[in-house]
Amino acid sequence: MTYFMNGVMEVINYPIVLLVLAALGLFLGQQSQQRLLTVTLPSFLIAVIVGLVLARIRVLVGNVNISTLVLAGLMALSTVLYLKPPLALSVLCAALSGLAVGLIVKPFLLPGFFGFKVYTTFAGVAFNATALLLSVLGIALVLKQFWEGVLVRAVASWIVASTLMVLVLSFTKVLKL
Repeated sequence: MTYFMNGVMEVINYPIVLLVLAALGLFLGQQSQQRLLTVTLPSFLIAVIVGLVLARIRVLVGNVNISTLVLAGLMALSTVLYLKPPLALSVLCAALSGLAVGLIVKPFLLPGFFGFKVYTTFAGVAFNATALLLSVLGIALVLKQFWEGVLVRAVASWIVASTLMVLVLSFTKVLKL
């Protein structure tokens, strides 16, 4: 398997990453303004790359799983409540989600993993994270047309319930993140 494909596959190995990508896709899909999408999607991609570089040079080595779950839960809760946040808050959520994805997905922290291998893996991670976000965003835009977006809000409520369950289990020391 190539290094690019290793990066592509690495994104789907982390359920928290999938949860935050689904929450962000539903959050942005509910708003569906052309100007919003042209600003938030590049900021997400740039933040993923920045997060990967920060993880590579080991600047931020802490556990970002709990804060990522809180972010996913808040974005999903905003979708459930049908809130329309300002553009700056949407860009901030996209950038924080991208940064979290980049920091959580770390397939390249092995000794002897340098140069082209690292950047090819980076490209695979960034490509798949963006592709997953765009697919959830597209599904949200299609589902929003039916029953005034009830289906989008129902899926977002499942994300809220999932994040709350994982957070409660992690705080009661039943589940270690």
